[in-house]
Amino acid sequence: RRLVGFVNGPDGVLAARDRATSEKNAEASARAGFEARVADLGVERDSVVVERDAVITERDAVTLERNAAIAERDAAVDERIAIVLERDTVAKERNAAISERDALAGERDVAFAERQSTRAHLIGLETTQALLHKDHGRLTAKHGQLTAKNRDLTRARRVLLAEVAVLSAERAASQTQIDAATGQRDHAIGKQKEMERELALTQGHATSNASALRSTSRRELELLFQQRLIRNAHLGLHPNWIATSLPRVVRLSLARRAARAKKWSAAELWYASLLRHRPNASQLLIQYGHALNEQSAHALAAVAYSRAAAISGPDVDLAAHLIDALRSSGLPKDDYASWGAHDAN
Repeated sequence: RRLVGFVNGPDGVLAARDRATSEKNAEASARAGFEARVADLGVERDSVVVERDAVITERDAVTLERNAAIAERDAAVDERIAIVLERDTVAKERNAAISERDALAGERDVAFAERQSTRAHLIGLETTQALLHKDHGRLTAKHGQLTAKNRDLTRARRVLLAEVAVLSAERAASQTQIDAATGQRDHAIGKQKEMERELALTQGHATSNASALRSTSRRELELLFQQRLIRNAHLGLHPNWIATSLPRVVRLSLARRAARAKKWSAAELWYASLLRHRPNASQLLIQYGHALNEQSAHALAAVAYSRAAAISGPDVDLAAHLIDALRSSGLPKDDYASWGAHDAN
């Protein structure tokens, strides 16, 4: 400053002071902008925390509803099992009573016949009355023996019926396990084949995709679509009992939310659970096709669009989606008409 003042005089000193003041004001303005940006970021962070808490609250509510549905289902199952057991017990007691009644009726008929015969002999043969009394005592003793034997046979029959019931239950359980193991094996084989076909449809560049699709018939693509739909509806990230316990409106809301968040695999699973009970809903098929198309499963998305077009009739937007999926899958334009896309430009 002395040098500037010496060289330029008082005017130079004033100019240097003005420049220092300007630099100081610029630093103060920058500091104020930085503090305002920090405050804005704090407000944005608080908004994100509030939104997160709302999502957690909604998740807890859905969990409570699911637990209540599970408890209600378990109570209904227990009540049904108790009713079945009581019915079986009553049926067994009824059968035992019927058998005992029939046995007693047979013995009564035999005793009645013998008594009538004895009375006839007593009327016609008074001289043999003492012998008939002896015979009557013998028959009474025999009747007691037969009654005791019948009771023993009844108890033995009950034991045999119980053993037969146990063996039948064990046989049914074994058959159920065999059927379950067979079903799991068949499902594993089908899932492996489906994954091999999907890998053949999705890997490689466009030329290889086109040649693979030309070698895959329309019926095979329909079968692949149906297998993937069944797999998603039953064996997806959400177990079957969740898909059936949640109301349809809740599942539809979750599917739309996943689609808006571009979580296409989750959206595919939720729309598949809805299509399980409403396979002919064209709007659900269209949304399911969008989820498949966004995951590069263009051929399967074309199947979904084609089914929706067959149900709802001609539609320009739907035809455009179908044409786009067919073009992305690599199928030749000559095959578009077979997919119901001949009305679209």
